[in-house]
Formats: sequence, C-alpha cells, structure tokens
Amino acid sequence: MEFLAKLMCTMIDEGVKIPKAQVERYISPILTIFLPELLSKIYTNEYIMIMPKFPIRIGRIKRGSSSNQSKNIDFLLYNKTKNIFTFVELKSDSTSFRKSQLKIYKDLQDICDNTINQKFGMLLQEDLITIHKATRLKSKYQYILDNWEDKYNLIDNMEIIYLVPEKIKNKIEDNFVLSFNDLPKKLNLYNKEWNVIRDYLIKLDKN
Repeated sequence: MEFLAKLMCTMIDEGVKIPKAQVERYISPILTIFLPELLSKIYTNEYIMIMPKFPIRIGRIKRGSSSNQSKNIDFLLYNKTKNIFTFVELKSDSTSFRKSQLKIYKDLQDICDNTINQKFGMLLQEDLITIHKATRLKSKYQYILDNWEDKYNLIDNMEIIYLVPEKIKNKIEDNFVLSFNDLPKKLNLYNKEWNVIRDYLIKLDKN
C-alpha cells in the first residue's frame, strides 16, 4: 500500500498544484476499474463498463457538420438493470468547470430522445464504423468495434451521471450528480486498495 499511497499522492496532492497536469487523465484508468461497482452500489443497478474515452462523431452532434472526427466522452457503461447506456462525465477541477463543457451530453440526450426509425445504439455503432473508415488509427477503432456487443444496438435510452468536486455539484442541473465523497467506502473488488484511493479522491472535493 505504500507504493499506491505514493502514486495517489503524486497524481492528486502534487498534480493539482502543477498548472498543466491533467488530474482527470491520471485517475481515469483507476476509475475504469472501480466505476461499475461504485455506481452499482450507489444506484442499486448493475453496470458494465463498455469503454473509457468513448468516441462520438462530431458530425452526429454538431448541426450542419459532416465531420468524421470525434470527441470523447469520459466513460460509457451499460446499465444492465435498465437496459440503457450510462454516460459518465468526470471533472476534477472546479475552477476550470464550464457548463458549456457538458453540451456534448445534452446533445446526445436530444439525439437519443428524437431517434424514431433507428435504435440509438445502432447510431453509435454506425458512427464507430464511419470513424474507423475515415481514420488512420484503424487498429484502435477496430478494438472498440470488436468490443461492441450486438445487444448494445438495441438500446434506445440513456442516462448521464456526473462525478465532480463538491464545489460545483450544485451548478449542474441534473438528477445524477456525485461528488467524490459520495463514493462508497467499501467495495468487493480490491477493497484495501480502494480505501487508499478514495482517501485521495475525496480531496478533489476541495479542489
């Protein structure tokens, strides 16, 4: 645990003090491991991680654009209990937060709500295929496609969950907004390690 504590100290205690350090990128791989169980305990649903940094085609969400470039959402999970997608937005710095940064999620919600002749999941898969054809990073997008399951194509609803510092929790007008202190203290998966990690994550609530 000494190494883990040192690692978390480097990423969070020291990271928040360095101007160009991106703490969100530091902690994202850790949350990728723990997020499904964390959300399952909080919302009493079963969650499965689909992919961190899931690409969304700009031409899908930006009116008048046909761009096959992409923007990434922080985490895409499958809420197995409700059979819906769960998009998770992570913020670690309250001073850099702008409501405009959340627009991509609202745009996705609008598309999901207004999709009539095709399932929302199929739109996401189609966009992955389109990006794959247009990009030079074909192996990376092929990896996402290889991990995309057929059942996801039948999903036609979504939810958005925000994980943010306590200071900006009330600035987000949504039903599902978590601060780091809201994360459960006990987990079944790597609980000893999680106790160390959580102690450092909750420091971000003051950031």
